[in-house]
Amino acid sequence: KATVSVLYWVLTITMYRIPIAVLLLAQAGSALRGVAPEDAHKYEGGMFTCDGGVQIPMGHVNDDYCDCKDGTDEPSTSACAGLEPKMTFWCVNEGHKGEHILQSRINDGICDCCDGTDEFATDAGCTNICVEVATVRAKEQAEMAAKTAAGLEKKAQLIARAKIIIDQKKGESAEWEEQIKKAKSDMETAEVVKTTEEAIEASEREVIKRESEAKKVIHDNERAERDVQKAAVEAEYASAHTAAIAMHGDIVKGGKVAVNKPLSFKNGKSCAKGETGTVSTKDGKLVVTLDGQGFSFEADGHDVVPVEKQVPPTVTEVPNVCKGWTQTAGCDPKGAKEHADTGCSNIIPTGSSGYCECAEDKRYEFTCEHESFTCQQVCEGDGDEGDEITQPCPPEYPYPVKHDSDYGRMVCYNDPALAASGTGPCGTWCARNTEFWETHSCTWGCDCGVECATSDVDVVYKNDDSEPEFVVDTGSGHTREEARHARDEYNNLKTTHDELQRKIDEHATELKMNYGPENEFLPLKGECFEYVTPEYTYKLCPFKEVVQGHTNLGKWGSWGKQTYGAWGGQDDLSIMKYEDGQTCWNGPARSTELKIICGPENIVRTVAEPSMCAYTMVWETPAACVSQ
Repeated sequence: KATVSVLYWVLTITMYRIPIAVLLLAQAGSALRGVAPEDAHKYEGGMFTCDGGVQIPMGHVNDDYCDCKDGTDEPSTSACAGLEPKMTFWCVNEGHKGEHILQSRINDGICDCCDGTDEFATDAGCTNICVEVATVRAKEQAEMAAKTAAGLEKKAQLIARAKIIIDQKKGESAEWEEQIKKAKSDMETAEVVKTTEEAIEASEREVIKRESEAKKVIHDNERAERDVQKAAVEAEYASAHTAAIAMHGDIVKGGKVAVNKPLSFKNGKSCAKGETGTVSTKDGKLVVTLDGQGFSFEADGHDVVPVEKQVPPTVTEVPNVCKGWTQTAGCDPKGAKEHADTGCSNIIPTGSSGYCECAEDKRYEFTCEHESFTCQQVCEGDGDEGDEITQPCPPEYPYPVKHDSDYGRMVCYNDPALAASGTGPCGTWCARNTEFWETHSCTWGCDCGVECATSDVDVVYKNDDSEPEFVVDTGSGHTREEARHARDEYNNLKTTHDELQRKIDEHATELKMNYGPENEFLPLKGECFEYVTPEYTYKLCPFKEVVQGHTNLGKWGSWGKQTYGAWGGQDDLSIMKYEDGQTCWNGPARSTELKIICGPENIVRTVAEPSMCAYTMVWETPAACVSQ
């Protein structure tokens, strides 16, 4: 090229640009190098016409300078390689078939033409291998033709299956349309019945409401009357309280009193002379709460005296036949002591080992195999535990004690120390299956902070302040059986109608999709194809998703779009796009572009991740095969 360029400038100066094309014609034979046969006539004669109509002397052709704006005056040099559209060089490729290459590849040291004609000015050493290339190409084309033929046979089967699927879906939709017509008719009938029954139901609810409102009026009037009675009683109690203070002022003022004589009460309780307690007034009465027994009673001025004025009682020691129970370990009465001794009234349940200590140093031992008993029973019976005690206790109060002094009532404690002392009132739970509990309303040692009557005092007004308000029944909870049945019938019909409509809409949406010119891709919907690597198993489910193990690489989005020529904007059936997959860590949502090629089987050929979270796949399928 350097020799040609120097020669050109010499001839330009001396001979006014004698045509250099003569030299290139000599090198190439009878035609210009790089010019396709169909364009050879353009380079004949003394003038050359550019594509834009501008004429230049033939001597300016292939002079390594772009005279034409379209670059057509330099078919054999790379002077116009930078123009758009790109200029090309024609490879003759003798023994094969000619082809165009970009002019930028001329004399670049690489053999692009199989006959080597693109490297005419270099020492690349290109030889003509066009026969060998033609042989390889012919083999590849034969293989591809066979592959395409096999694929077309499978494609025909896909098309036949698609027709069956479409006919089936259309038939189902037509059947559902008939069913939905009947469902609509039945719904209309059921709605009339439902409306009628609900109107009757609403009337019944209104009656209930009016009756309840009338009851509320009666209730409110009765409560008003009770309030008047309560006020009168309270006034009477207040008067009695004033009188009590006037009569027993020294007792009330002192606060601490002693029982002046033995007392017995209707609930079976009693107290001895000298027992102490705290005095207060309640509803005009003196109320004494004993220190030891933890229960209260109403007294008068002769029952108690201030502590400092009491006469010490004469105490007679009464020996107790029972000393207590000792728990041992391992179901061995001679085993190690397990915990603190318990009282004589404590129930010893089945499964406990130990011994009862009684008066006169008597000791009765028990293994775990025995019925429930108390040591008081054992000592009094000289070793006979008597009848089994079966009183149950709730789990949160596991320590039972039978109170012989309290009509044999069973009390369950939540603390062994309380059980041993046999006192309350907190931390106890009274058994409810005894006659005492059912006969009497007083709860000794059972409910913390609750006071109850222990005499004939009328305490009917004790809880009046917390009496709940009468709530009017609006009737909303009333259900007419006929109305309920009518609603159920209507709702069932509506559910059937809506489900039919959903399936019809689903089929319609499915049939609107583009499955190819003859719906060849339709039968592949619902199938999945795997591609296994040492690291992952990939799965392609056409028209649904692409996954990598448990990671979603994209859900069905759309076909690719053609953007060229007359096909611009239409679906490109060689590309599938799967989008909005699982989001990458600190990155975008995963997506996959699927390249579809022709083949006799459905096979995923390759998987790659050319950029972060953006995957590519090549899928071979008969659906992509096209007749050549």
